[in-house]
Amino acid sequence: MNPFQAQFDVINYFPCEKGFFTPPRVFHYPYLLYVHSGKGDYKIGQKRYSCVQGDLFFCRKGEENTIFADRDDPFILSGLEFTVNDDAFLNENLSVKVNISEEKFARSCLEKMIEEYLYDRIYGKEICTNLLNAFLYEIFRLQTQSFSVVKKTGEQQAVLEYIASNINEKLSCKLLSEVFHFHKNTINRMIRRATGCSFKEYVISLKIKEAKKYLLFTDKSVEEISDALGYSSAAFFCLQFKERTGKTPAVFRKQSDFSY
Repeated sequence: MNPFQAQFDVINYFPCEKGFFTPPRVFHYPYLLYVHSGKGDYKIGQKRYSCVQGDLFFCRKGEENTIFADRDDPFILSGLEFTVNDDAFLNENLSVKVNISEEKFARSCLEKMIEEYLYDRIYGKEICTNLLNAFLYEIFRLQTQSFSVVKKTGEQQAVLEYIASNINEKLSCKLLSEVFHFHKNTINRMIRRATGCSFKEYVISLKIKEAKKYLLFTDKSVEEISDALGYSSAAFFCLQFKERTGKTPAVFRKQSDFSY
């Protein structure tokens, strides 16, 4: 599995005239719209949003969108065009609207992209691509933290604690639904809201973390670790470990990488 990556294309800095508006537009790439200042509305699909300073909007590839600037206090906008290697991941993990006015790092990434691109500096696009990936991952993280802090209910906490305590077992949504008396789809939604990822991805991430501890701090063989973590075979464990870390368990242990 290749990690999510974005490729920067274009960013602008656009002070709108009073009453400015665009015709309905459809882009063949994902699009971000950031509000530096001023007022107006932004329509995505059939929903029209009121904009304030610091708002960041995400318009999916192929989705109709329209800008409406205020007649008295028109906004200053930045539109960001880019491509990604996994549209499904982006659509699943990026909200349509989020305000980043208090997020210094995210705003600094945007400001630096504008500076690099508009001044057409050497290696500017390469730097912008790295800034864009840092920016997107920061937004993903902020949203995940928001879910964890705000939306984690007692039931969610109990489910997460059960998973952590039984990570060495063969876990499934069906098993948890029987333990907690929720539908298996409800279990998956609870975990996604609490962690920002699906049940499957969350369990895999915990298993890989535990595997790293076994590799670094015990002399258990790969087969023993695989069995301890509930994998069906050592071969499948090695495949999943390499997909997530870029290294085989043996190489990871040999290099003594303490990055977990």
